Amino acid sequence: MTDGSPFTRACGWVTLGSEGTRNAQTTRKKMNSSTSETTPSAKGDDPEAASIRAELAKLQTLLALDPQNLPLLRRCAALAVELREYPDALVVASAALKVAPGDPEAMFHRASALIGLKQFKEAAECLELLQAHGLAAPGIAINRALCHYMLNEFAEARAQLDPLIAAGHESTDILRLGVSVRHHLGDIDAAIALADAHPDAGRDVGVAGVYALAYLDAARAPDAARFAALALATNADSVDGLVVQGTLALARMDTVPAEAAFRRVLELVPANGRAWIGLGTIALLAQDLPKARDFLERGVKAMPMHVGSWHVLGWTHLVAGDLDSSEKIFRHALTLERNFAETHGALASVYALRGRVAEARAEIAVAERLDRAGLAARFATAVLAAQAGNRAGASDLIRTTIAGLVPRVGVRAGRILAASAQAGDRTRH
Repeated sequence: MTDGSPFTRACGWVTLGSEGTRNAQTTRKKMNSSTSETTPSAKGDDPEAASIRAELAKLQTLLALDPQNLPLLRRCAALAVELREYPDALVVASAALKVAPGDPEAMFHRASALIGLKQFKEAAECLELLQAHGLAAPGIAINRALCHYMLNEFAEARAQLDPLIAAGHESTDILRLGVSVRHHLGDIDAAIALADAHPDAGRDVGVAGVYALAYLDAARAPDAARFAALALATNADSVDGLVVQGTLALARMDTVPAEAAFRRVLELVPANGRAWIGLGTIALLAQDLPKARDFLERGVKAMPMHVGSWHVLGWTHLVAGDLDSSEKIFRHALTLERNFAETHGALASVYALRGRVAEARAEIAVAERLDRAGLAARFATAVLAAQAGNRAGASDLIRTTIAGLVPRVGVRAGRILAASAQAGDRTRH
């Protein structure tokens, strides 16, 4: 296909937080801002839209006289898609397919209309048929990747994008999807490598937000802050930008702007898991444990694969003295990522507090093999030392460990943990 073919137009996508709450739109321009959930009708919006509408009205008059005219049907479907009048586009594209079953252009317009209507599974099936017939235009692959992305089928989305990236396609659509699918799949190194290779794409507000989240989870705070600022400079309601801004503020223990950012995110996207986790962490720091549990449970419901969120919830239950729930949560976290040192250390802490010494030592050994600087394993070691009667050694461990844990759980909770460790508390359950 040449650049002028009808298959080169990709459908734009709008991210409303990388945990999975998104909304797709079709657009022939650059991708829209990262928080717009809908786009109004093009009626009267701008001269270009008015021109498209005028052409569509003229062609519809001709189509009424010749309803079997395939070129007219194709063109009307394409114009309706451009105007985001997806129900009309679907009707016309379907009529074209009745005239010419399997017509590639009509199938492409039908898929575009289905994407606009959020019928992603059906759209993906249309696009797969096009590819099966040997059509390899980038627009088809990008749109199919978008469909899989919206269905949380990230491996399938990546399979569509990787050949395009390898071939040198570097549109903002491709880079935004490419970084995000890698991030969702847990391949953070690949996500960052792709972002690092195309820093200028971060001038696009949507790409900037996706980059910011990836850099945040890669522990590259300066880069995360830079791209979040770029996203927010263009759109003050960039959800990804606000999430990163709030998370970085929380890491600095600056809870007032952090809470404001997270609450604004939830006004825009009520199911944003990262924002709920952020508010839950703030509540935990304030020692409002019931509210912390409520917020954190909402967060893990929205982001069930995010290990760090389960960790915060597990520590909340541990601080509250509910070791049964804490153990259950940390065990679940292990099913998500078996090689995360802090999970093994946290589980060791639960075992130690329950007096299950052998199990605690086994988990400490795994945690230290993975990361000798892990705080949770050090806390578990302090509990075991206190239980063994080594109060002095336990005190030193507790002092250094709690200093690291306080930013996660709060001062009062840190004191509770310290007291539990000194006592070698085996009564909590």
